[in-house]
Amino acid sequence: MEKIDLPMKPADKIAKKDTEAFEMTKWPFLDPHRIIEFLYNKCKIEIPKEDVKQYWELSRRNREPWATASEATSSHVPLGIYGDAATIVMKYGAKESITAIFLNLVLWRPRSVRMSRFLVCALPDDRMHSHHTLNEILRRACWSLNSLYDNKHPVVGVGGSQLPPHLQKLAGGSITRVGACFTVTEIRGDWQWLKKIFRFPGWNAHEMCHHCPARSEGNHALRYYNFDDASWIQSPFSTVEFLSKALPATGVCTLIAVLKAYFEVFVLEVVYV
Repeated sequence: MEKIDLPMKPADKIAKKDTEAFEMTKWPFLDPHRIIEFLYNKCKIEIPKEDVKQYWELSRRNREPWATASEATSSHVPLGIYGDAATIVMKYGAKESITAIFLNLVLWRPRSVRMSRFLVCALPDDRMHSHHTLNEILRRACWSLNSLYDNKHPVVGVGGSQLPPHLQKLAGGSITRVGACFTVTEIRGDWQWLKKIFRFPGWNAHEMCHHCPARSEGNHALRYYNFDDASWIQSPFSTVEFLSKALPATGVCTLIAVLKAYFEVFVLEVVYV
């Protein structure tokens, strides 16, 4: 387990709801490439090559935009990123909300679903410094996931920084002994998670969908419950429209870079859970 520097609200500032105050805090973090290294080299998990090849052939035959645009070969093992949040209700009505990001191997499905999700990082919502805390987590995850594409341990740290001594010993070496390479093909999570990482400005009132112009009032052709002569059905937002309408002008999360690198981004084509 590594420690990363995150901008977080000081514990003594939470009750005061001071949104500007923050401090750099060392926080536990499991790099995705180290998780894969452990699973493949220590636990001996291995995805059959035939299953991986079939996965890519089927996805490209069906002309899935992310699959046809990806430069990954038919031997790249697909990975998934899964975000989730939970609220713990304690005695006397006190609540604590936790946000977590997980990694999973898309084609590895053990009998227990719980055993297929590997925690990368978890932190309390009330310690998050606006969107900056989660952006740093995603930036680190992006750096780690990129190394899995070529199955090589990173030779430099995030943003070109120097690696700590214990990681310098691994630099440039193979991550998995079997030579498996990986790429991200899924991002999954509930609505709360998606709003956190993409920072959608709305879609909880009159604008009903981040994917299209459906509305809950106004022009009948745009009403979300209209399936007879609806214009919203044939008007999903293009990538450019999504970036323009759905995302803020600044502070967009690093995950966009990951998705653009491997998908013909339709970041909206996510798997909801």
